[in-house]
Amino acid sequence: MQVLLRRNVEKLGRIGDIVEVKPGYARNYLLPQGIAVTATEANIKRLEREKTILLAHEEKKRQTWQAYADTLKTTELYVEMQATEEGRLYGSVSPAIIAEAASAEGIPLEAKMVLIDIPMRELGTYEVRFRLHFDVETTGKVLIVEKREGETLTPEAEKLTVAVGEEKEEKREEEAQEVKEAEEKSEVPPDTGETGKN
Repeated sequence: MQVLLRRNVEKLGRIGDIVEVKPGYARNYLLPQGIAVTATEANIKRLEREKTILLAHEEKKRQTWQAYADTLKTTELYVEMQATEEGRLYGSVSPAIIAEAASAEGIPLEAKMVLIDIPMRELGTYEVRFRLHFDVETTGKVLIVEKREGETLTPEAEKLTVAVGEEKEEKREEEAQEVKEAEEKSEVPPDTGETGKN
């Protein structure tokens, strides 16, 4: 079945291309999603009129993804995994895990955008490919570090933790003092059992 593409489609074609696809693929995915229309004379003429708008929209998406690609080139994505003492991982790093690490850095990736060429089964640094858009592909670094339970703090982090603890203790002492002073001011003389008659 011949369809006319209204969007760029990976491994199929670009906007305005007439491509041959299986009828089920066209009926169940391309046509309902608005990605393509049947290749009739009327649709071809209509697409020619709309092509400028569609291309401008596609270019805007490409520029957005290119900005994310530039960020990925300079950002190291950290993935924490449990590992043996020798550095072998208990499992491997999947595209979904890397996409989640990218999202934590403000880069909204989907797992299908992450292209892993070699299995990542050990701690270390890996070069990973990302296909963000039809025309945007880049590489980035993924650092796989060991996930530790009850990890000891660095000296700087430990000092900060102690300082925060001291501040909280001082604040508690101040609040206790304020409560004590308020109680003293509103204190009623104790009942001595005397009625006040002489």
